[in-house]
Amino acid sequence: MTENDIEIRYAVPEDAAICGAIHSVALCTGFRGLVPDEFMRDRFSPERRRERFYQELQAGTPKTAILYKNAQPAGLISIGPCRHTKEEPGLIEIWRVYVHPEYWRQGLGTMLLRWGIGEIRKMGYRKAELWTFAENHRARSCYEKFGFRHDGTEFVDNYGKDILEVRYVMDIAPDSGND
Repeated sequence: MTENDIEIRYAVPEDAAICGAIHSVALCTGFRGLVPDEFMRDRFSPERRRERFYQELQAGTPKTAILYKNAQPAGLISIGPCRHTKEEPGLIEIWRVYVHPEYWRQGLGTMLLRWGIGEIRKMGYRKAELWTFAENHRARSCYEKFGFRHDGTEFVDNYGKDILEVRYVMDIAPDSGND
């Protein structure tokens, strides 16, 4: 795979169905066994996700981008204000990074993170946070390999059952002008 096979662009409201479809299938596949099936069918359906993305894309928060591989939508990343921590100067949250299961283990999640960190740097932020389920070992491993570190912050959210979420953070060096 070459970088020429990949395009990442910001989503617009007309992309809500694409975002909803990727998010739904990635959530329902990746969270199987962690989140009750009934909850996923209700809350993570493509229709519910499409509605949510449409609202977010209309509002402009968070900013969502879609990754295309060979002109096919394969993943997405959303970046916006921190939702779970107190406002801290220079801090922004990566709300979500999801890759369609057909494209797992091809490095696309890493590409999305690399692109997202570049965008965060351009926006002038110096630290990024993201949250994941404590039991989501695949995601945690990816974030740690990328350079995020678990800072010990946790909270419990309800996804049809209580699930522990953990915070990962990364310091972001200023743009060197060489990018």
